[in-house]
Amino acid sequence: MKTNINDIIEFSKIYKRVMDIELRLKDRLKFVLTATYPDKMFYKLKPFILEKFKGRYKKFTKGQERDQLLDLVNSNKSEEEKLDRFIDMAYLSDVLLILTD
Repeated sequence: MKTNINDIIEFSKIYKRVMDIELRLKDRLKFVLTATYPDKMFYKLKPFILEKFKGRYKKFTKGQERDQLLDLVNSNKSEEEKLDRFIDMAYLSDVLLILTD
């Protein structure tokens, strides 16, 4: 199958639109959690995240498997930093699940 330049252009337009949606949803999630739980944003979300997404954010480095989500939960960062880091690494499907579940 030969790839046409017009197919690439159309794909890039669709990809840009999806990325715009993802960024807007992530910003909205941050706003909603900050407004609802000003001091304990990540703490309130943690049980849901661990139940639904455990093992989903694995990273392989130097032959070792690390779960980025568990590393984030166990880190000494502030609630706001943890929330920002999670939302930045979250997949669009996970953001949608948080917002709709």
